[in-house]
Amino acid sequence: MIASLKTFLVKYETAARHNNWNDADRAAHLKVSLVAGAATLMWQTEDATYEELVDKLHSSYKTLDQHEKFRVELRCRKWKQDE
Repeated sequence: MIASLKTFLVKYETAARHNNWNDADRAAHLKVSLVAGAATLMWQTEDATYEELVDKLHSSYKTLDQHEKFRVELRCRKWKQDE
């Protein structure tokens, strides 16, 4: 999956709105858009709603998103001389 789930979902929602997808369309397109580990999460979600799929992604990738957030914060942090 891409580095940030949040970034992926923002782009995905933009495409969904542009194409006027309903919830069933969003769920179907989301399932086929995912790759690698994220795609395997979809194996047992045949009847899941779009919201359920997004919740599953959030719960599975929450730690990775936090890791990315902390890495950016550390990179942008101004260090004091005594640190």
